[in-house]
Amino acid sequence: LNPGEGRTNSFGRLACYIDTVIGGGVTELSRTFTSSSADVENNSIVIGEGALLSVTGGTLRTTCASPYLTLKGNLDVRGGVADFDSITSQILHAYGHSATVTVARAGTLVCKTFRLAQSISRDFPSRLYLATGGVLRANSLYIDTGNYKPSSPASGPYARIDFDGGILAPRVSNTTFTDASAPWLACVNAYVLAGGMVVSNNSQVFFKLPLQSGAAQDGGVHKWGTGEFALVGTNTFNGPVVIHQGSFVFGRHDANFPQTATFNVRSNATLNANNQRQTIGRLEGGGRVIKATSLKVNGTIAPHGDDADDPVGTLSFETAATLAGDLVVNGNTNGCGCLKFNVAGIDISNLALKVPDVSALDQHHPSQHYRVVDAPSGFLGRFKSVEIPSPWQLVYTATSACVYFPRGTVITFR
Repeated sequence: LNPGEGRTNSFGRLACYIDTVIGGGVTELSRTFTSSSADVENNSIVIGEGALLSVTGGTLRTTCASPYLTLKGNLDVRGGVADFDSITSQILHAYGHSATVTVARAGTLVCKTFRLAQSISRDFPSRLYLATGGVLRANSLYIDTGNYKPSSPASGPYARIDFDGGILAPRVSNTTFTDASAPWLACVNAYVLAGGMVVSNNSQVFFKLPLQSGAAQDGGVHKWGTGEFALVGTNTFNGPVVIHQGSFVFGRHDANFPQTATFNVRSNATLNANNQRQTIGRLEGGGRVIKATSLKVNGTIAPHGDDADDPVGTLSFETAATLAGDLVVNGNTNGCGCLKFNVAGIDISNLALKVPDVSALDQHHPSQHYRVVDAPSGFLGRFKSVEIPSPWQLVYTATSACVYFPRGTVITFR
């Protein structure tokens, strides 16, 4: 179906029992249905079992105010836009069927609510696959908790979400973005694949489903947008958390992340530890860390710029935290990485300072001093060990620790 650039195909509904492609232009569905979600055939879009509806360009959209859009077959959005925002309640898989919705390449899927957990087969769960280039704009992901609540042991229905580089873009503030009760966690799984989970939100969003690793080395979580994003589940993915913008929040004590997890906080971003008990393995970047009184960094702290090749950046702590392991700092003629404490009393005695390469530092810098710790209100202790290539040295003041190049005394004989 492709009426051409700037033109519209207008139908009451679209029924696909063989493969159907939306290739360009606009395909608009205007008929309103008021039946329940179980009536698959009475929908503005019907995808028969085994059939595939592909959107490769242009726009497929509903203009009707039907409460549901129930899919029995597969939906691929790999280009253009599938806009189902007029559906007042939710789009969902038909109960008992194992269809897949794929959003990838240059495709965008828009809806109010995407509903998961309708397949009765553990081996063939309903699937939402969000791959590189795809964008899902939704108000919420709904996890069934009512009529089909599983028994113990879990007996379905089954569903999975695969995050593989596509963008999850929550549209509204929602602390129950994935509203799931505990029994469903055995039946609905969220996996982080090699492309990673990419989130872009400009409001507060809580994600309750635990994120599991779906690859030997998954791509971790990348946070974009000015909003606050909280992970509330017990997560086991093994990739890094990169906070490009906004705020990333620890949603619960202890089990949020593997203790080897890496957190990269960019200059316009904030890691909000939310006063939750959590140990992490590596903290780096040039952003802010807040509410960290129960946070322990037990591996490496590496302040640097947004580009990993830029050593100059300031990683700031706005509250107390427990710091152990290595403070690794590099620099260039513009300065060096710096750990800043905007609160008094942070102890550095369990940190080992390592400055592996001073070749780019300016020996003739007017101040001769490069701050590796900047604490306007003071700090506690001294580094437990210091590794700096000679003849560079470390000097402490009440409010700083600085690397400097000592200049000798010149004696003139007459």
